[in-house]
Amino acid sequence: TWEMLTTAEHTFDPRAGSRKIPEGVAMLDGKWVKITGYVAFPLLVQQPRELLAMLNQWDGCCIGVPPSPYDAIEVRLKDIVTGDARFATFGHVTGRFGVQPYISGDWLIGLYIMDEGTLEIEAFGGFGGE
Repeated sequence: TWEMLTTAEHTFDPRAGSRKIPEGVAMLDGKWVKITGYVAFPLLVQQPRELLAMLNQWDGCCIGVPPSPYDAIEVRLKDIVTGDARFATFGHVTGRFGVQPYISGDWLIGLYIMDEGTLEIEAFGGFGGE
């Protein structure tokens, strides 16, 4: 769950000198997982092969709360997304989960990745589930 993933913010904070991944999160590394949340595709890409899965809705600019490294997953998709699927905003993402901190200096840029991802779309535009 997102609640489990966000627990990492209490023990993994490079700026504060803390680099411990919670056991419940660490055990997911390399496992197949399914998570439900908001999704965003790269802008101006006609056939995206990646997306950002997030706890909160964010459009990259003006709507919603920008994701943090603790509540976002960089997803590499198994297949290219085509047609109207590129406009999905909410759904289920399944794939091989990875805990791979990306740190620049003392700043945590990213923490979670997913490979071989698939997307089950639940909503287009607006809020999830509508």
